[in-house]
This record gives sequence, structure tokens and C-alpha cells, in this order.
Amino acid sequence: MKALSLQKNQGWPKEIKQDTDSHQFAYYTLKEKMREFLQESPETKFVLTGHSLGGALAILFVSMLILHEDEWLLERLDGVYTFGQPRVGDEKFREFMKEKLRKYNVKYFRLQGTLAFENVEGNGISGSRIISSLPSRLCQFYPIGMLALGFSASRPNT
Repeated sequence: MKALSLQKNQGWPKEIKQDTDSHQFAYYTLKEKMREFLQESPETKFVLTGHSLGGALAILFVSMLILHEDEWLLERLDGVYTFGQPRVGDEKFREFMKEKLRKYNVKYFRLQGTLAFENVEGNGISGSRIISSLPSRLCQFYPIGMLALGFSASRPNT
């Protein structure tokens, strides 16, 4: 949780003083840089994405924006797309995030599971398709976003 700037005995303060001589906290640094960039381009929206731990950090980053009620950035957030993201919260967290993502009209899609290539031939299709399996339901962690289980992909002939 240090990557999201959890502070000992303070939790996650809305703002934190950072100077260039000390350790920079990722959440506050990214939030500041995104705000600077987006202010220069008023019509621009942004998308968060990540793989595995990066996917978990992407959705947790959004949860921090929600916790801090950063409506300006949340209204600019177009979507969150994660790949192989581990579960990050319990059922209460899932329900909380579903409600807030709906409120800010943020799309959230997860590609989860084991990927395998399958050769596809016929009906004018030639190539490979990625197949994803359902994750097992272990522990008390629950997925939040729409689960994408399979999609078409082209693969160069080798």
C-alpha cells in the first residue's frame, strides 16, 4: 500500500507535502502530473490500464480518487482496463466501487485468467484466438469490473 502513499498513523491524507529531496509518493505525484497535463487540454479524457499488480494499482488508484472526492479527475477518467489483475477487496469494497464507478460513468473491464492460443480455421477465418479461463473463487476477495473471458486476436505467422 506504500505505492498508494499509505502514511503511518495518518492513513491516506488528501494532500501531502512533497519536496524533491525526499521520497516521492506515487499516488500524489501521478495525480499532480495528470492534473497539470489535463488542464492544458480541457477536452481530453484519460484511461488507466495495468497488468497483474499494475492492474490492481490502477483500480486502487481510482479508489483513492474516490476516497479523496477528486471529482475533477474522476469526471475526466474514461475507463480502467486491467489484465490479469488480482482481486483487491472484499464484497463491501466491490459494491462501493460499482456504485462510484457508475456515478462517474467510468467503464471498467478486466481480462482475467490463463491465456492460451487456439488455432482457428474456417468460415473465412485463419489465425489464432486467445482463450481465457475463469479464475477460481478463492479467499474473500471479489472482482469489481466486467470480466472479459475471451477475445479475438491476430497473430503473425511464424
